[in-house]
Amino acid sequence: MQAVREQLAEVGSDVVHLLQQLADRFADIDTDVLWGLLAESARDPELFALIRSELLGDVHRGPVAVLVGRAVDRGEVDPSRLTERRIALPLDLMRNEVLVRGSITAESIAEIVDEVFLPLLCPGAARPAAEGA
Repeated sequence: MQAVREQLAEVGSDVVHLLQQLADRFADIDTDVLWGLLAESARDPELFALIRSELLGDVHRGPVAVLVGRAVDRGEVDPSRLTERRIALPLDLMRNEVLVRGSITAESIAEIVDEVFLPLLCPGAARPAAEGA
């Protein structure tokens, strides 16, 4: 299992770095603003369509897809393991963390990548669960 984690070290590091950059960029946005935008989108079909298209845009050209594509080119990831849902997952989980908890920590980002995302790309990549978890 250690060899699998080492194999995925670069893509894992890349995705952690991306998520941290996004977290830093949006750290000053009040979650009330996000919730207000979501509430308003329920009343405004055009706004809803815009938000939906931004959130569900072409996943295969987004930043995670670029990083995973590079990992495929380096031989770190088997392309048969990639699905649209798996590529979208790190950003989906990050968005959920921000909306539900109000912010996202570096620890949460590491957990998203190490405990959820990487094991989906390579099943042997799962870290042992922390004691008491």
